[in-house]
Amino acid sequence: MDTTKKYMNESPLSALFTYALGILTTLGTLYMGVAMANKETRLATIRALQNKKFGIKEIDFFIATWATFFKRVFGESLLAKRQILSIPLYTLVVSAVFFLIWIAELFILRNPAHSLRIADLPLNVKEAVSVFYIKGIWAALLIDFFSIQMTKKAIRIGSVRGFLSWRFLGCFCFSVIGSYILFTFAVFIFRVEDMAYVYSHIVPRDPPPLIPYTPLRYLSSSLNLFYPETTVYTTSVGWLTTYFMPQPVILYCAIATQTTLVITLFAATVSATLQTFKRSLLWTVRSFGNPDVHANYLVILFFCVLASIAIGAFSIYGYLVK
Repeated sequence: MDTTKKYMNESPLSALFTYALGILTTLGTLYMGVAMANKETRLATIRALQNKKFGIKEIDFFIATWATFFKRVFGESLLAKRQILSIPLYTLVVSAVFFLIWIAELFILRNPAHSLRIADLPLNVKEAVSVFYIKGIWAALLIDFFSIQMTKKAIRIGSVRGFLSWRFLGCFCFSVIGSYILFTFAVFIFRVEDMAYVYSHIVPRDPPPLIPYTPLRYLSSSLNLFYPETTVYTTSVGWLTTYFMPQPVILYCAIATQTTLVITLFAATVSATLQTFKRSLLWTVRSFGNPDVHANYLVILFFCVLASIAIGAFSIYGYLVK
């Protein structure tokens, strides 16, 4: 037992010390191998690095193609005529996909008989589909319209100033925050409307409760697509619930609309990282042969060795005093 405990305590310290020394040894070996090579070898290495594309052109081509496809589907301007058809069709398709995922989860995971009859659907699911395509679809359309217009503007900014510019990032953040604010307003209105219906048509003599605006709670209660939240009222005739609005479907439709900017931002970040990596490699190889640079490298390497020795010493000391 003691031997096992000692081994478990010692292994992380040994691994840390070995890992640090291994990195330093590898870097030092690479440095000495390239730095001490002749000039012809360094020039050949520079040419080889310059010819390597690292997939940067392919990523930039993907960004341009993705943006072009988006503009062809929804148009480029705020008043593009094609979006009169494309935005509602997009919202209908995306919402239908999420409903199909929800229904598939019911039939596959929560239905032992795996019956595919619509009549076997739970009442709350039928009500959710009905109320969404009567009322909720308008909120989803509004959010999608706003997000798509902001995406158009962000693409125009990115094409001119770059997809990692501050203006592009600001437009992206405004799109996300604005979409979420619209989502919370829609949920709040639906909840107030539901409460007003209950206390004006079912229990008109009961005092209506206060419905608070809680934007953060709307998010947490809408993350689970398969278990949408409902509202239960305690009235003079007992417990009542009439709120079947599928908040998760509205939320995930809004999230899906943001994927264009998310994918563009991610691809642009990868492209910029690869470009920085390539420039760093070229600068490093070009700096070999310069005595001042060699001296700086040796000083840095010396301090890294001292730091690793200090880390190892403190680790061993900490282990011994336990």
